[in-house]
Amino acid sequence: MEKQPNNRLKVPLLILGLLLILGAGGFAIWSVMKKEEEPIPTQRTGTAPPPVGGRTNATNLYTAEELEHSALGTKPTPENMPQYTAVLMTSKEGLRLIDDRMRKIQLNKSDADKVRAKHKVGRTLVNNNAFSRKANQAIAKMFGLIDGTTAGDYLTYPVYGKYETEAAPLRSDIENFLSKDGQGYNLSELRHGGNPWWFGSVGLNLMYGNQNAHLHTADQIWWYKADRNGLDFFKAVNGHDKEDHELLKKVNGKGVYAAWGMYDLVKFWRSEMNFFDQVTREEAITALEQEGLIKRI
Repeated sequence: MEKQPNNRLKVPLLILGLLLILGAGGFAIWSVMKKEEEPIPTQRTGTAPPPVGGRTNATNLYTAEELEHSALGTKPTPENMPQYTAVLMTSKEGLRLIDDRMRKIQLNKSDADKVRAKHKVGRTLVNNNAFSRKANQAIAKMFGLIDGTTAGDYLTYPVYGKYETEAAPLRSDIENFLSKDGQGYNLSELRHGGNPWWFGSVGLNLMYGNQNAHLHTADQIWWYKADRNGLDFFKAVNGHDKEDHELLKKVNGKGVYAAWGMYDLVKFWRSEMNFFDQVTREEAITALEQEGLIKRI
C-alpha cells in the first residue's frame, strides 16, 4: 500500500512556496516603482555646435562716452557739398538710407555691441519681476548653458537684430514656440506633438532647461523614470510646487500644469529682439541726421 506524504511537512512547504511567490512579486513591483532615472540620450547629436551663441558685453570695453555716441557717423557732413540736399526720413530715399544704416550697424559686431550696451538690450531676461526668485535663478542657469554666455549677464545672451545672420534661426524657434497654445506645453500625454520646446538654434530644451532635446513621456514621469533636474526646472520656472504625479493631471482633455512661465519668458525674448531693432533704427536716424543726409521735416 502507497504511503501518504507526511502531513507535518505540508504546512512548512506551503509557507515556503507562498513566501517565494510573494518575494518574487514584491521584487518585480519594487524594480518598477523605485525612483531611478532613465538613461538620458546624448545631449547633442552630431559634432556641429548650435548656429547661435552668446554675445560680447561691451560695457567693460568702452567708456560711457563711447557708448553714448556708439552709432554716430564719422564721415564729414555734406555741408561742403552744395549739390546735396538732405532728404525726408519718411521719403523712399530716406527709408532706404535708414535701412542701409541699420544693416551696417548690426553687421558690425562692435557697433552692435555698443548699441546693445547703451540701450541695455536684454535686460528683461534677468531678474524680471514677472518671475519668482527661484524662477529667475533657473532661467539664468539655463541661459548660461549657451555657448559664449555668462549666467546672469543679459548682454551676453543671444538677442540678435533682424540683419544679423544669427537672427533667422533663433527667431524661427521663437515664433514656432509662440505659435502654439501655451496650455499644450505640459508634461502629460496631451502635450504638443513634436518638440517645439527644443530650440536647436541655441541648443536648449525650454521644458527641462538643459541642452538635451529629449523629453520624457508621461508614463516615464509617472514611474519616476524622468530627469530629476529637468522636472525641478519645469516646476521652478512655471511656479508649480507639486509632486511629480500631479504634473500629469488633466481636465477636460487638457494638461493642467503648463509651462506658462516659460511661454512668457519667450515673449520677453522676442520683445528684446524687437527692441534691439527699434534702438538700432533710432541710432541710424541720429547718425544720418548728424551727417546731414536725412531730415525729419
